[in-house]
Amino acid sequence: THGEELLVGVRKKGSDKVRLLRLLAPFAMETAVVDPELLSESSASHAAPTVPSVTAREGKEALVAQLGSEKARKRLKQAANKVVKHDLVLGGEQVNEMVRSALEAASEGASSALTEQEKRPAHPRFDLSAVTARDAYPREALVPDPAWAALDAARLDAAARSTQQLAAMEADRVRPWPAVVLRVLRTALPASGLASSSTSSRPTERSDVLRALLYLTFLCRFNTIKRGIAPASGAEADAPTGEEQPHPMAGKLGLPPAAWHELLSGFTEPQAGAAADEVGATRRLTERMRQKLAMHAMALALWVGEGKGDSAELAQMLSLTPKQAGLYLRQLGCVMGKTRGSTAVELTVPLELPRVEQGRAAPKKR
Repeated sequence: THGEELLVGVRKKGSDKVRLLRLLAPFAMETAVVDPELLSESSASHAAPTVPSVTAREGKEALVAQLGSEKARKRLKQAANKVVKHDLVLGGEQVNEMVRSALEAASEGASSALTEQEKRPAHPRFDLSAVTARDAYPREALVPDPAWAALDAARLDAAARSTQQLAAMEADRVRPWPAVVLRVLRTALPASGLASSSTSSRPTERSDVLRALLYLTFLCRFNTIKRGIAPASGAEADAPTGEEQPHPMAGKLGLPPAAWHELLSGFTEPQAGAAADEVGATRRLTERMRQKLAMHAMALALWVGEGKGDSAELAQMLSLTPKQAGLYLRQLGCVMGKTRGSTAVELTVPLELPRVEQGRAAPKKR
């Protein structure tokens, strides 16, 4: 079903594919009673109450049943099976109401069986009970641990301490850096800790922010891919993840192998006709996956900003319109600035996510 629309599946004999067709016009059975017994009030009032009413058809059936041949009785039985009984026929409105009720019951049953997370497949993993922005969308849900462990943010740490290096990053057009990343490095980076500190078993806040900014950059660069991603060939395909044998497209975007592997598996789908786990299949950043990537990138930017951000900056980061960015931010649980012209956004905690629509009826043709 599509909303309240009933689709018909048609499978061609000898094929394992089913085509879904939309009904252009509704069809319903209508009452068509054979030989109805209609008695007017006048005729009914003059009928003798002690004499049962017997129609010519019933008399014929009784005669054939008693004296007819086996062949005649068989024909009589076949004819009786074809008779449409008026009390067993549903009108068009009744049929439509039954179908509608069944669809609503099925939709409600499926919806109630899903968790809030399962209802939102494009969302990063979230915690509805969290009271801080960074716990609402935990880092582990935004940057997988294998990629996080391999991130080297030493260059970002150095750029944050050098205006010359920061200016060089800003002027880079081959491997661009998002404006939000440059802004945080310039003005909003925590002063404590070192990005490449090896003396502490637990990364400091500065190190966390720098790594998150680096992975956010990788997400934005990955989002610029417009064509299919063919599998690596030769030595590149044989090299295990983590070695300096990047995919050609990853090398062009400046993505290390660990990050490339996570982005490829998390935000692409195999080309039409290929199995989800097929080795050697060309993969694509489909529209559905691009929406998922946008949700993750915005959530990571909000994680860096501890729940605060700028909708115009986030829209530019992913080449979105302000309307698209606003939609994604509201889905994540953000509230927009109330003053006219404000682009400030803030994540509300505990999270208050919009209700998931279970489907709407198709618009009527005018």
